[in-house]
Amino acid sequence: MDVAAFPGVGWRAPAPIRDARARAALLTALPRLRGAEEAGPQAVRRAIRSVVLGRIPDDERVWLERIEARRRELESSPRAIPFPVLGTMGGEPCGPGEPERPRVVEQAVSRWSRESSVTPAWGSFLMRLVRELRPSSCLELGTGFGLSGAYQAAALELNGRGHLITLDGAAARAEIAEEGFAGLGLAPVEVRVGRLSEILDAELAQAEPVDYAFVDANHDEDATRFYFDSMAPHLADTAVVVFDDINWSPGMRRAWRSLHSHAYTGLAIGAGRMGICVTRPLRA
Repeated sequence: MDVAAFPGVGWRAPAPIRDARARAALLTALPRLRGAEEAGPQAVRRAIRSVVLGRIPDDERVWLERIEARRRELESSPRAIPFPVLGTMGGEPCGPGEPERPRVVEQAVSRWSRESSVTPAWGSFLMRLVRELRPSSCLELGTGFGLSGAYQAAALELNGRGHLITLDGAAARAEIAEEGFAGLGLAPVEVRVGRLSEILDAELAQAEPVDYAFVDANHDEDATRFYFDSMAPHLADTAVVVFDDINWSPGMRRAWRSLHSHAYTGLAIGAGRMGICVTRPLRA
């Protein structure tokens, strides 16, 4: 979710400016990774360096161009879809006092894709990270229109291994994502639909051990804590979990800070809009 672009929040910077900001934010994370010896932090460091320096392999550039063509299709789409709104960002409620039934609004695919989809630079980072990590089991919370999933699934395709399960609470939106995955010929990705508070445990049990996860669902403090608490026992010993929009709100900033001291967190690095957690094994 592009924080600066959410409807009603304010002016949205042009894509080149946002991508320059993304590279600058990634650059600030490198000092925290200097001297890292573990495989996970080393992979994160390599991914960041290659994006900052523009050293993207040719086979990835081919996929990036295809995914950007899909972005242009979405941004010019005349379609509008029903969208259930719950919680802070239209995700599922995770705390007391939240409504039992969602408010359904019409969502213009073109506008929402422009304003909420991950930008090209951040998408390139996700692709590079999955390439470097070479995970087997991957999970995404918050499918959206499928652009972030496309970057990650393309990386799995290039790796020749791994599978991505992506979860979303809006069936109409997930259908558009599936259309995009099929059009791109991305086999290593599967979309599941349902409220995360209801389906996450079962999906985690099926996917464990999860090597890599990308969290871009309900941008709410309690929901974000819930996601990581739910995932943690099902993660591989040294998994990498990326959180989007950690600076979205005071609540999201509190949630991100709380993950620094989580029992399963070995290393937590903020890089602008995204936060990267490398987990550690818990000893009995």
